[in-house]
Amino acid sequence: MPTNLPAEAQLAWQKYLEAKTLSEKIKALEQFISLVPKHKGTEKLLMQVKKTLTKLKLEASRKKELRKGSGIHPAFSIPKEEDAQIVLFGLPGTGKTALFNYLTENNIPYGKPTLLPNVGVLKYNGAVFQIIDLPPIFSDNIDSTPNGRSILSLVRNCDLVLLVTDLSQDIEWQLSTLMRVLKTARIIIDRDP
Repeated sequence: MPTNLPAEAQLAWQKYLEAKTLSEKIKALEQFISLVPKHKGTEKLLMQVKKTLTKLKLEASRKKELRKGSGIHPAFSIPKEEDAQIVLFGLPGTGKTALFNYLTENNIPYGKPTLLPNVGVLKYNGAVFQIIDLPPIFSDNIDSTPNGRSILSLVRNCDLVLLVTDLSQDIEWQLSTLMRVLKTARIIIDRDP
C-alpha cells in the first residue's frame, strides 16, 4: 500500500482487514475508496480495490439469492427471443453496459458492476436482436466468479458472443483470459460452424 495515503484511508483499510462479514468488508472498502486521493500514484491500488469490491458485492448478491432457496437466479434463465440472441461478454470495467445502453437505447447506470444480466432489444435493417449485458468474468477460473456457470450457460446458448475489451488496458491479456474461460467451458467461438 502506498505510504502517501491519508490516515483516514489507512484506518478504513484496517477496518476492511479486520472485518468478519461480507457486508462489513463491502462497507469498509467503499469507505476506503472514498478516502483515497485520486492521482497517478493510487491508480493501480484503486483499480485492484474496486475489483475486490465488485467480487464482494457479487458474492453477497449470490449468497442472498441462495438464501431465497434457489440455486440459479431467474435472471439467468433468459429465453431466446427475437431474430438472434447476442451476449456482451467481458472483464470488469470494459464498457459492456455503456455499449449495451448505446445499442439498445437504454439508460442503465454504468461505472458500477453489473450484478445480473440486463436484457434489451436492437432493431437494425428490419432484424430484431435480443442483447444481453452479462455480469463480468474476473479471471480464467470461472468458479471464482459469482454465478460464473450461469453466465457461461447464457454464452453457450446464444447466437453471437461479443467479446468486450477496454482499449486503454492490455488487450491481449483481456482476450486471452476470455478465450481461456471459453475454452475451459468447451465453448468454441473461433471456428466456422
